[in-house]
Amino acid sequence: MLLNFYNEFTNYLLKRICIPRIGTLIVAIFLLELYLSIYVSVKEVTTHFFLIVLLVVTFRIWDDFSDRKYDYKFHPERLPGAGNPQNISFYKMIIMGLLFFNTLLILLLLNTMKFVIFGAMLLLFSVIYLKEKWSFHSRLLRNQIILLKYPAILYLGSQSTETYRLIISSLLVYLFISWYDISSATHRSTSNRTWFFTSILLIFELSKNFDHGRIL
Repeated sequence: MLLNFYNEFTNYLLKRICIPRIGTLIVAIFLLELYLSIYVSVKEVTTHFFLIVLLVVTFRIWDDFSDRKYDYKFHPERLPGAGNPQNISFYKMIIMGLLFFNTLLILLLLNTMKFVIFGAMLLLFSVIYLKEKWSFHSRLLRNQIILLKYPAILYLGSQSTETYRLIISSLLVYLFISWYDISSATHRSTSNRTWFFTSILLIFELSKNFDHGRIL
C-alpha cells in the first residue's frame, strides 16, 4: 500500500505542485516581498523564501484534498480526487505534518501578530473545508475566500514597516489571482486576465509616486 501511495503522491506532485503556474506564483510573491522588505542577511532571505514555498505548497495540497470529492466528479484527472481511497489516511498525515511544521516555523520566526493571523487562517479554512456541497455561485464565493491565503502569505513573509505599501500590494495580489480564478471558472478570455494584470502593475507603479496622504 505504501508503494501505491508513493506512486500516486508523486504523480500528484507532478500534476498539481511542480508546475510553472505554482512556481511563477511563488517567485512573484517572493520578489514582491523583496521589494517591500529590508532583509539584513542571506540567511533571512533564504528562510523567508522557504517559508513562502512551504505555505503555498501546504495550502495547495490541503485545498486539493478538501476538494477531492468534487474533483472526482468534475476533474477526474486530478489527484487526490481520483486517487485510491485507501491512500486518504496518508494524505491526512502529510497535511497535518505540514500544518504543524508551518505553525512551528511561524511561531519561531515571526511575531505574535503574524502567528495570530496564521491561526485565524487555519480556523477559517478548517470551517470552510468541512462543508462539502456547494452550489456553483457559492463555490465561486468559497474560492474567493480561500484565495485570501495569498495576500496572507505575502504578509506573513514580509518584513516591511510600510503598512500602506503592504496593504496595497496584498490587495493587488488578491485582485489579480481572484480575477484569474473567476476567469478560469467562467471560461473567460485569457486576454482579459492579461489586461487586468497589466492594469494592476500600472496602478501599483503609480501608487509608489504618491505620498500616503494624497492616496488615502
